[in-house]
Amino acid sequence: MFPSMIIFLHGNDSYRSRMKLRELMEKFRREVDASGSNLVTLEGAAITASEIWGAVAAQSFLVRKRMVVVEDIGAPKSAAVRTEVIALLDRIPEDVILIFYESKSRSEQPKRGKIKAPTRSAPKKRKNVAAETPADDTLFARLLAGKYAYEFVPLEGAALAAWVRERVTAAGATIEPAAIPVLIAEVGGDGWRMANEIEKLVVAAFAQGDHPVIRSSLVEELLATDPVGDIFGFLDAVGRGDRAAALTKLRALEAAATDPQYLVVMLTRQLRQLVLAADLIAAGAPPARLAAELRVPPFIAQKIAAQVRGTSLTRLRALYPHLLELDRTLKSSRAPWEALVTLFVCDATERGS
Repeated sequence: MFPSMIIFLHGNDSYRSRMKLRELMEKFRREVDASGSNLVTLEGAAITASEIWGAVAAQSFLVRKRMVVVEDIGAPKSAAVRTEVIALLDRIPEDVILIFYESKSRSEQPKRGKIKAPTRSAPKKRKNVAAETPADDTLFARLLAGKYAYEFVPLEGAALAAWVRERVTAAGATIEPAAIPVLIAEVGGDGWRMANEIEKLVVAAFAQGDHPVIRSSLVEELLATDPVGDIFGFLDAVGRGDRAAALTKLRALEAAATDPQYLVVMLTRQLRQLVLAADLIAAGAPPARLAAELRVPPFIAQKIAAQVRGTSLTRLRALYPHLLELDRTLKSSRAPWEALVTLFVCDATERGS
């Protein structure tokens, strides 16, 4: 259970700070209130101090604890609200967890040099740093001086490498040491993009065998052409019969210079997974079996299951002959592959196909 607290999450690494916020909210739902009726999120840029207090002071429903999240109250137009909120901090009821979330750093930047990344992938905890905050924003000075103030500094060097390794391991794969600097050199410290690229690499590694290993060659190959995410979205749109969305995804694949044969291979593989997942779900298979049968990590199995629920199984099965025809024409026709795939989209999304 949570003790009564005021938590401050901020920093320029908005991916890790956002993941920490999500973790806290999920922990609250899991351990305190599964219904989520006592968890309130407020947009700080469009809120008043009285509305924040109203959310904080409201009586909890059925459970003792209540969580209130105030996001990005650091907006310039919220300066007056921040001043008013300071007076509320000492009145927070003991049964309330109040979280202030800022998508960028709210501590004063050093005048010289760069902020160093922490030596581990954990957030940087700051104490007694009120003096580091501009004097005209005492709310952040107060929050930074609190016991539960965490700054998420963009990772670099060894800390970024360790975080990449942790993410890959959590997804059920491994990454060879030589592949990590290749990945970092290509992606940099953008947490959002790095998480996305790792997910795609894990999917590709699982497709190669039962013991998924991300090697340097896979990183170089996949990031050079990187069509995987758009391929999944492309097939999802085709499976729904959404021609406009499918053609939009196709344009993105064209822009990425996708290899047409790789496109067909990945489309076929994804289609097989969707049909198999649909059959397993219909038979009442639990999530663990779904992941095992599809030979993908659990988080990918969840995504496939969600995609199945939004797509007609009849339409999915009907895509097979269209894919076979696409494969045949790509190998035999001299027409541009983009035109052939566009024809595939039009045929596959015909009403009743």
